[in-house]
Amino acid sequence: MLKYTNKKRRLQPVLELIRSYVSGKVYQRMLDCHDWVNAYWDEGNTRFKAVETESCTNRFCPICAMVKANKAAKMLSCMMDYLEAEKGMKFVYLTLTAPNVTGPELDSEIKRFNDAFKKMFQRKAVKEMHYGYVRKLEVTYNAEKKITKDMWDGTGRYKSKPHKAYFTKRGLYVGDPNPSYDTYHTHFSVLIAVDKKYFYGGRYRDHGRWLDLWREAMDDESIMNVDIRGTYKMPGKPGGAVRELAKYSAKDEDYTGVQVVQEEGGYSWRAKKKAAEVFDRFYFALKSKQLLTYSRCFAAAKKLYEKGELDKYKQKGSTKYKWHVVHVWKNWDYVESKRRELSDLEKAGLVGDDYESFLDKFDSDEFFGREPLEDCFDGGDLAELADNLAEADSEAEPDPDVADEPPPEFDQQKIDGTVAHPDELLRKRKTDDSRRMTWRDWN
Repeated sequence: MLKYTNKKRRLQPVLELIRSYVSGKVYQRMLDCHDWVNAYWDEGNTRFKAVETESCTNRFCPICAMVKANKAAKMLSCMMDYLEAEKGMKFVYLTLTAPNVTGPELDSEIKRFNDAFKKMFQRKAVKEMHYGYVRKLEVTYNAEKKITKDMWDGTGRYKSKPHKAYFTKRGLYVGDPNPSYDTYHTHFSVLIAVDKKYFYGGRYRDHGRWLDLWREAMDDESIMNVDIRGTYKMPGKPGGAVRELAKYSAKDEDYTGVQVVQEEGGYSWRAKKKAAEVFDRFYFALKSKQLLTYSRCFAAAKKLYEKGELDKYKQKGSTKYKWHVVHVWKNWDYVESKRRELSDLEKAGLVGDDYESFLDKFDSDEFFGREPLEDCFDGGDLAELADNLAEADSEAEPDPDVADEPPPEFDQQKIDGTVAHPDELLRKRKTDDSRRMTWRDWN
C-alpha cells in the first residue's frame, strides 16, 4: 500500500497545477481518484491485490499512471512470450535521443521526433529487418542548477546514467553550473521484433549504422549517440526492456517540480519557482499525443491479448489471500475502514487458477464432496422424474395470498421495460455512468 500512498500524496500538488486546464467534472474525478481501495490481502498483510476503486484515468495523475504502467508491463510480457514461443522472434532494444531543447521548443521537438521516426522506419535498410515494434515517447526535465554527485556518479534518480564523461569532456565538475539546467530531454524507447537469425545474418545493423540512420532522419549531425542492444527476458517475468517501455512518459517529479515533505502537523508540499511554467510545458506538449505505439506483429498480438487468447502466458500468482479490506484516504494516508475474512469459495478463485477452470471446479460434484445426482436413485429414470415434476407444477393452483409481484423491499424501477433486481440496477447505473462506483455506493 506504500506505493499507492506515496502516489496519492503526490496527486495533491497536481490538482493545484491542473485546475485551470480541465473542466470541473474532470477535476472532481481527479479529486476523488483512489479515495478508497477495495483489495484482497494475504494472511501476513504484506501483499495485496486491488480489486475495485475509483479512477480518474488522467495521464497526469501519478497513481493512475502507476497502475497503467503495471498493466502495460504485464501485457508486453505476455506479448513477448507469445511472439518468441509461437513465432520464433527475438528482440532488440533501441533508444533514440537528441540534444536537449528549451521549453518553447518542446512541442515542435516531439513532432520532429515523430516525423523522423516514421521516415527512418520507412527506409529499406530498416523495414526489411523487423517484424514490428513498440515505441514509447518519454520526456524529462532537468531542474538541477548545479552539477550534483548523483548526476556525476549515476546514482539516485540518475541511476545507471552517469554523466561523468560528459562533464569531464567539458571541464566541469561537481558543484559547477549545470549546462543542461531548465531544458527538456525527449527520447524514444523502441522494442523491435526481429528474426532469430538477425544477429548472424545480413539483416544485422550495428551501432554505427543506427546512428547514421537516425542522424539522416533527424537531419541533425549534432546527435552523438543512440543505444542499441539485444534484450532477453525470462518467460512469465517482465524484463528490463519491458519495464522501460511501460514506465511513465513523464515523471510527476519532473512536471510538478514539487517536493512532498512531512511536518509535525502532517504532510505538505513545496513547489519550486518554475513549477507552474514547467507543468504548462508538459501539459500542452503531451496532451493528445500517442505515447505508446504498437506496430505490425505487436499490434496483432495486442488484439489477441485483449480477446483473452494469450492468457496462458500470464504469470500465475501463488499468493494466498485471506482478507478482504477496504482502505479510505484520510489526512494524507490510507486508513483501514473495513475487514472481513474471505469465504472458501472466494479463496478458491484467488489461488492463481484461471476463471474457466474455477467455474469447472465449482460445477463439479467433487468440489463439494458430494455424490453425483444419478447415484441417489436406484436405476430410476431422471427424465421421467423431471416430466412428472413439471406436470405437477402445471396442475397446481395459484395461491391467492401470494401476490404476483416482487417483494415490497424492492423498488419498482424498470430496465428496458422489465422489473429489475437491485443488483441489475446497480450494474446498469455503473454502465450508464462514466465514473466507477463510488465509496457511497459500495458502502
